[in-house]
Amino acid sequence: MKAIYRGMCPNCEGRIGDLRLYKKHPCDVCLDDEIKAEVYFDLIKGIRDALKLKGTLKHWEELYSLEKKLNEAEELFKKATGFTFWSAQKTWVKRLVRGKSFSIIAPTGMGKSVFGAFMSIYYAKKGKKSYIILPTTPLVIQTIKRVQTFAERASVEVNLTYYHGNMKKKEKEEMLQKIQNGDFDILITSAQYLARNFDLLKDKRFDFIFVDDVDAFLKASKNIDRSLILLGFTDEIIQKAWEIIKLKKQMAKYLNGNSKDKNEKLKELNKQINAIEREIRKFKRENKIGVLIIASATGSARGDRIKLYRELLDFEVGSGRSALRNVVDSYLFPEKPIEEHVKELLKTLGSGGLIFVPIDQGIAYAEKLTNYLQDLGFKVELVSARNKKGLERFEKGEVDYLIGVATYYGSIVRGLDLPHLIRYAVFTGVPKFRFSIDLEQPTIYRVLGLMSEVMEFLEDDDRRNAEKLYVRLRRLIRNIPQFEILKV
Repeated sequence: MKAIYRGMCPNCEGRIGDLRLYKKHPCDVCLDDEIKAEVYFDLIKGIRDALKLKGTLKHWEELYSLEKKLNEAEELFKKATGFTFWSAQKTWVKRLVRGKSFSIIAPTGMGKSVFGAFMSIYYAKKGKKSYIILPTTPLVIQTIKRVQTFAERASVEVNLTYYHGNMKKKEKEEMLQKIQNGDFDILITSAQYLARNFDLLKDKRFDFIFVDDVDAFLKASKNIDRSLILLGFTDEIIQKAWEIIKLKKQMAKYLNGNSKDKNEKLKELNKQINAIEREIRKFKRENKIGVLIIASATGSARGDRIKLYRELLDFEVGSGRSALRNVVDSYLFPEKPIEEHVKELLKTLGSGGLIFVPIDQGIAYAEKLTNYLQDLGFKVELVSARNKKGLERFEKGEVDYLIGVATYYGSIVRGLDLPHLIRYAVFTGVPKFRFSIDLEQPTIYRVLGLMSEVMEFLEDDDRRNAEKLYVRLRRLIRNIPQFEILKV
């Protein structure tokens, strides 16, 4: 033994030696004997049974209960998918069964969407309601199929309800009726549907909400409030949380300032915040609140409204950076027409490719490239806002390649969740954002957008001045009502 830790015994919270902790055991006061087991859950259960027999079972029961629920979930996951959880997914399950909301910031292909679909079935089996919110219609359709497949494999009867724009009139009417009556275990829609049809949903309560792609979800910032209401919060409690956010901003101003009454003001603001926080905690104790997962590949959530999750659900939508990627980034300088380079790349790399055309080349060039490749015998299809059938054909293996325009919310940019099929992406030019530099009738938003684009090209002194001005303008518009800003 090299060290003794106070308060670290996982059973009695007393002293424990480092060797006992290393062996995943409680202290020797709680349990003299050492339990041996190859499987971790069997070890936890064996220790729990021994502690119970000795009459010293305390907090180990909570650990056993958590591992038991994880074990049950993993058995169901194995039936549904044929795989076991990987380490991150085990952590996610443990948080959920403890009633904790959180965000998952991880690159594409890490199992976020599969996890969300599976957990809705897990909750349905326990008689609880789930809501999966997705950014695009193609992803809604893919998730519906995934949930149906998982439920069938796991032998779980699920009352699944969904809504998307590609449904026929009769099916839409049937699904709208089910949504209105709350006749479902799992609901799947787009974020846009939530924003437009909240009146149909506002009296429903969900035990689990899974938001896939925070960027699309936050295009309507009121979706934050809507999700909180669907979890069981009231408008009054949400407003109290918003008051905390405003009070904390005032505290930040005093902390950064040098006013004479600084300490008194900070003390008063802290007192107000503590009082409101007690009210919120009381509400959460007395009311059933669901759990929320926000999934994103980037975590680029901005604005003050997103802080409501911190005040009410105790988590923040952070940002993540992937340091380990099994992806090769490469480029070439064209020595002949782009189409010929694309043809050679497809021959070399094989099926499973996405071909992106920059926005300045546009849909006309995408159509030209599609026709060129089809004439050469490649099974390729163009996907656009007007034609999304290629997504389904790609999923079925009827086409090997998809072509689309590289826009931020494009159909093949955010409309696919098929990591088992997609192997590579080819860009026929540098992806670009398009924005107007027309300043004859500028709005403050257009000025800010233009400033953010040009600042990095300025000389040092000019860039520093521009950054200060940019920050001042951003702070200014936060304190001005939206309808007033639009007049500026």
